[in-house]
Amino acid sequence: AIWASRAAVAFHRLASTGAPCHLLAVEEFVHLDWKLLQEHLAVNLPGGRCNVSTSQKSAGQDDSLTHLLDTSLPQGLLWDLVDMDIQGSELEIISSELPSLTSRVRRLHVSTHSRAIHIAVLDNLRAEGWSILREFPPLAVNRWPLYG
Repeated sequence: AIWASRAAVAFHRLASTGAPCHLLAVEEFVHLDWKLLQEHLAVNLPGGRCNVSTSQKSAGQDDSLTHLLDTSLPQGLLWDLVDMDIQGSELEIISSELPSLTSRVRRLHVSTHSRAIHIAVLDNLRAEGWSILREFPPLAVNRWPLYG
């Protein structure tokens, strides 16, 4: 759950003071202790800064990512960032749900786990009109300044 608290801290640092923060943490591992996420947020953010929703469903297997997003945010609002690290299922989600994600999400961060998946995900994103701001292929060394 540390990745979710890092996303919330980055949002807090970069967004305007009054901007709403909705954080959906989806983790399929049953052993995950959601209290740990709450503790991380309490230490790193002002109280009540983010509205946190959690789900143990597996995006793409138990439920569509689009459905998880739609049921976790007030209707009509866009997600600022969707960060997906779904252990090799990125292409499946991007291929089947990208048109829906395009109308619901401002920015995607997709962790890929093979060069073939990486290239196919990029091709899908570009075909749907997404701009690629940063690209880090798997097993590559990149030197970018820290952000967030």
